[in-house]
Amino acid sequence: MGISYLNAASHGLPDRAVLRRMIAHLDLAAMIGPVAAAAQIESELASVHDTAARLFHAPKGNVGFDSGTLSAWRAYVSELPMTGKRFLVAPHEWGENIRALQMMIKGSGATIEVLPPLDFDSPDLSTWQNRIDDDVSALLLPMVSSVGGLLYPVAAIGALQRPASTEIVVDAAQAIGQVEIETTKLGCDAIFATTRKWVRGPRQTALFWTADAERRAAMERLGVNEALHLGLGVALAQLEKRGVGATADMLKERAMRIRENAATLGLDCLGSAQSGTAAVTVLIPAEKVALIAEEMTAADIIVKWPRPEIDEPLAGLDLSETRPMRIAAHVTTELSELDDAFAVIEGALS
Repeated sequence: MGISYLNAASHGLPDRAVLRRMIAHLDLAAMIGPVAAAAQIESELASVHDTAARLFHAPKGNVGFDSGTLSAWRAYVSELPMTGKRFLVAPHEWGENIRALQMMIKGSGATIEVLPPLDFDSPDLSTWQNRIDDDVSALLLPMVSSVGGLLYPVAAIGALQRPASTEIVVDAAQAIGQVEIETTKLGCDAIFATTRKWVRGPRQTALFWTADAERRAAMERLGVNEALHLGLGVALAQLEKRGVGATADMLKERAMRIRENAATLGLDCLGSAQSGTAAVTVLIPAEKVALIAEEMTAADIIVKWPRPEIDEPLAGLDLSETRPMRIAAHVTTELSELDDAFAVIEGALS
């Protein structure tokens, strides 16, 4: 049996066609030089931009490329008003974003406030609404949380009453490719998303959207290199052909199988099928973690052991008796692979 790769929420393995397109361009550049090679792909690069814009349901003038979520997010957030301002941050905001913001606001008098946790099965945003005032620079939140795959109600958050100067900035790194992102319906100001996960693009590629096209244009200098850009184009085209909705349905089937297997073994999962997405985080008894990790490695099964205290330091996940193991199957994952993974877990638990 070969490797069973169940870590798509970290890096969805690219299709071979993605890698072949990148290699072909590099081979061409090696033969005729990078300038001549670049001249031959102008129309293809433009089509990549068109496909990316359709993914966001947005004009391409509002959509840009970058090498990663954080670099584009940081460039955007660093331009927001800070002096004496408040930043309202969702409990599951990505840790790197929080640490970057902490550095940005030093000496500005700005403060970071953690928003109240939500019941994701039936979210009540009244406590969030009560926190928004004229001195709030931005609300910062993920569309889908990293550790538990929890789906934030972004459209409802975007509909909250707020001053015109208060922005909503969304990290969609765990959402793009498995959640429809219709920017005209979300009410937010900017979205940032790496494409190496559910889009199955190459590493060091990301997309972003801003409601203000001029701000997108000012960030365009960040870019990605041509080979990566072309590889991303192939991944985006494959996703578009399959459809985000169809992809989500396939991923939900796999997520449900994970939850069913976990329940059979008496293991809890973060969130629920209603509030969760493709990545499912199973809570493993602390005393069994080392053995299960060892057995999974021996069986060539690759999962993710998140570090909530670093990945989502504001979420307050209790790790006293359990440790989270994230299982993230993609469309190429067979249901039997998930059953095999839980057979290994069952053996270690017994």
